[in-house]
Amino acid sequence: MGCAGTKAVQKNGDSQKPRPQVFAIMRNGHEVIRGCSRDLKELVDLGSVEEFQKYWNQSKAWMSYHAKMEDGVEGKGKGMFALLDEKFDGIATKNKLQDAHHELHDAEANLLTAMGSGEVERLRVAFEQFNKINLAHLEEEEKVMMPCIQKMAKAGDPLVAYLQNEIVSTAWDETGFGEEFITFGLKTLEKHHEGKPRARVWVHAIQAIASDAQWKTWLPFVKAGLSEKLFTEIDDLIKLSG
Repeated sequence: MGCAGTKAVQKNGDSQKPRPQVFAIMRNGHEVIRGCSRDLKELVDLGSVEEFQKYWNQSKAWMSYHAKMEDGVEGKGKGMFALLDEKFDGIATKNKLQDAHHELHDAEANLLTAMGSGEVERLRVAFEQFNKINLAHLEEEEKVMMPCIQKMAKAGDPLVAYLQNEIVSTAWDETGFGEEFITFGLKTLEKHHEGKPRARVWVHAIQAIASDAQWKTWLPFVKAGLSEKLFTEIDDLIKLSG
């Protein structure tokens, strides 16, 4: 199950309609972060501290939602790491996935200090350190996460319910979820598609876990995150508009 793109299809009359791969919310979320890292590097290379800080704030807001979905929020859901631990004999803890977030927090603090200094070279060094840790963490998560998701899918586990009750539930009721998570994520995935249907796979997953009321609320943010051309293409294929 490679969620960055998808080959999963179902028969729909004479056509073939992709099936939603709901854990793409998490896996293709990594492609949002990788896209952000490219954009941030470009701003560092341009020497624009002010623009870097502005885009960093947007990126950080998105990553905060993603981190909650991984770490869990008391009263809202256990998060992905705890779910994997529960299902696979402590696999996330054994691989120190959550510990890496602490390392990232330290690197982020150094990056914030560098931004505050206004010095381009200092910012470059701090960002390179943060980015190296962050990208390595994504790869490590994927090595652990993806085989587990494949096993759960093959076993017929209720993946939609896991996301609704334990993972996305940690963040989806926050005020900025539509604009800061959905719209920003889609804009980033469309920009950094690398020839894969990343935006379509991600939004299809979000649609699949949403209640009718949630989807009605989120659809304007979906439209805001996609070019008119791509929205129309996706809508024709998986009926975003209902």
